[in-house]
Formats: sequence, structure tokens, C-alpha cells
Amino acid sequence: MKSTVKNNWLFYALVAYVIMQFLWWEVLLTRQNNQLAEEQKKISALHFADKDLLEENLKQIETKKVHRLWMHVGEGTVFLIFLSLGVLKIHNTRKKENELNRLQSNFLLSITHELKSPLASVKLQLQTLQKHNLEESLRNKLIQKALSDNERLLRMIDNVLLASKAENEKNVLNLKRINLIETLTKLVEQSFEENKSRIKLSATENVFVEADEQFLSIIFSNLIENAIKYSPENTPIEIISKQENNKTTISIADSGAGIPDNEKENVFTKFYRIGNEETRSAKGTGLGLYIVKNLVALHHAQINISDNKPKGTIFTIVFS
Repeated sequence: MKSTVKNNWLFYALVAYVIMQFLWWEVLLTRQNNQLAEEQKKISALHFADKDLLEENLKQIETKKVHRLWMHVGEGTVFLIFLSLGVLKIHNTRKKENELNRLQSNFLLSITHELKSPLASVKLQLQTLQKHNLEESLRNKLIQKALSDNERLLRMIDNVLLASKAENEKNVLNLKRINLIETLTKLVEQSFEENKSRIKLSATENVFVEADEQFLSIIFSNLIENAIKYSPENTPIEIISKQENNKTTISIADSGAGIPDNEKENVFTKFYRIGNEETRSAKGTGLGLYIVKNLVALHHAQINISDNKPKGTIFTIVFS
């Protein structure tokens, strides 16, 4: 961070130095132009005895002086314009680079925590099963918790791989006709067992879309997990699906704090998370919504964010 601030200071100091030097050169050129005109006038006074010829020659000298002055001003203005555009371009590039470095730093902090937590949890559960002769109900509970943590790890790894593929445009769709109700029900049963009671699925029967089943599951997994993370415990998460006017919409609504209007587009940026990684309590890597956006676009669909009432967020995907 200190190195970045130092580099920024040096860059802007160099730009200021170049501009001051340029302005000083302009002053020197103007002085030189005036001196040249004065010398030409003195020489003319010596060569022309006729007053009318002398005045005509002096007018020509003055005209040339003004012409040279405007030429210097014009060339200087063009130089300053191109210099300003270059500095602005470099400034914006450095700003984006610094922001990307910050996001990547946050990602490394979060991914480290995200990997350590479920791995430590799985290790503890397996050690407990190994060392103690537990009742079958408790054993099953620990096994289910270990499987849940393992599923979370797999989703995280899939997200990292998909984010890499999205950048290289290597994702290929395997389209087929998919029953949304069956897909969502299966996903909730397998991946969100602990929060199954919170998730309310409301949909018209036989809602179908042409989509890649694996990618569709990843889209819904990330959106549902996002809703769980950013809404209070035991509050409902509603999934509403409907089909009308040759369009299929799927909405996932939570009752969390919501997303400010100025952040609604940013949340789809790679590594982006609202707040600071060191103070943020909710888990995450900043890849989920980035992947959702890319996979939705790959299906030629749209995703929108709106406010839930009285509070919360609604993510709506529209397949046409």
C-alpha cells in the first residue's frame, strides 16, 4: 500500500514537472519571439530611409511576430491536450489496477478463510467419529455436517474454475429441456439441507427452459447461498418461477439488508464484495455473482437486481 502511494506521488510529481517545464519553455519562446521582432525593427530602421517603407516593413515584422506567437500557442495547446489525455488514460489505468490489486488481496484473505473453515470442521467431525462410539443419530448428524462442508468446498472450487474459464471464454453449453421445479427441488435437497426449511419454492408446474443443467444448478446455488449468507437466520428465502409471454422468470428474494443502488452493478465484478474483508462477517470469495452474471449471459438470458419490500434483495433471471 505504501509502495503504491509512493509510486502515485512520483508519477504526479513527474507530470507536474513536465507541465511546469513546458510552460517555462512557452515563456522563453514568447520572450525570444519578442526580442527577435525588436531586433528586426532596429535593423529595418537602419536600412529604410523612406518613412512609408519603414512603417510597412514594421507592420510586416509585427504581423510575423503575432503569427509566430499564435503558432507557439496552437502547438502548445495541442501538446497539452495530448499530454492531458495521456495522463488521464494512465490515471484511469492505474486506478483500475490498484482496485484490482485490492480486490485480489481481499480475495486471498477470504479464500484462505473459506478453505480453512470447512476443512477444519470436517477434520474435527472425522476425529470425533474416530475417537468416540456415538449413538447412531449423532453419528449421522456429524456425517451429514461433514458432507455439507465438503459440498461447500466443492462449490467453492467449482466457482474458482468457472471464473477462470469465464475469462478465457472456454465454457460450452450442453443445452437441453430442463424442468425448473425438479432442478430446484433437487438442488435444495442435496446442497441446502440445513436451510431447507427457510427456502420456499413457489412455481407454476411444468416450467421448462432450454439450458445447461450443470450451469443452471451453479447459478441457483450461488444465488441461494448468497441469500442465505446475507439475510438473518430463520427468515424466508422465496424462489418464484413463472412462465408468460414466451418468457420464463426465476426470482430469488431474501429479507437481508439489501444492496445500495450505487453497488448494484459492482456486485457482479470479479472479487468484488461490499465492505472490507477484514471487517466483513459474511463468508464469501467475491466470485459467486461474477460467475452467475457470466453463466446467465452465456444462456443469452438477463439478470436484474431489485429491492425487496420492506427490506432485502431480489435477483431475477429472465429466459426468453
